Amino acid sequence: MDLSKHNCLFEAEVSEFKHEHMKAIPRPRRLDGERLSSLFRKVAGALAVVTLLTALGALSGLPLVDWPLVGVFAVMAFAAFILMVREESRDQDWDRESRLIDIELREASPQQKEWILEQYEKHYEVSRTVTSWIAQGKTIRVRDYCAIRLKVEAAEQRMHAHRVEQALRA
Repeated sequence: MDLSKHNCLFEAEVSEFKHEHMKAIPRPRRLDGERLSSLFRKVAGALAVVTLLTALGALSGLPLVDWPLVGVFAVMAFAAFILMVREESRDQDWDRESRLIDIELREASPQQKEWILEQYEKHYEVSRTVTSWIAQGKTIRVRDYCAIRLKVEAAEQRMHAHRVEQALRA
């Protein structure tokens, strides 16, 4: 079990870590401080209302409104709707990744710390690494808990497979 490749962060490194990870994800596009998806939603809604009104006008026989005009507004509303959906998907990717990074950078919960303490007593590598992190003044975060858990579970699976192999040889 090798935890030396995992970097437990100092408090000052957390914002830089988040910034680096979020750079890889396309940011929500904005126009005048408002998300583009929100603007497309407003445009699509307005065009849907105009389409409905022109359709009602065409049905009632108004001379200025005809069915080709209704079709033009319907196509424009549909195009705005498609653009809105595409932009909202992009926004949701950004929001989801931001929430995941925030969760990952939270301080470990008491239950997670308790689990680490149990492993601290069982595995020398965990005790050595966690002691080093605490001595350096680092905070154990959810990402550190996940790294420790991944390494411990892999080591325990290897030990179990080794025991099974030995039992089969005997």
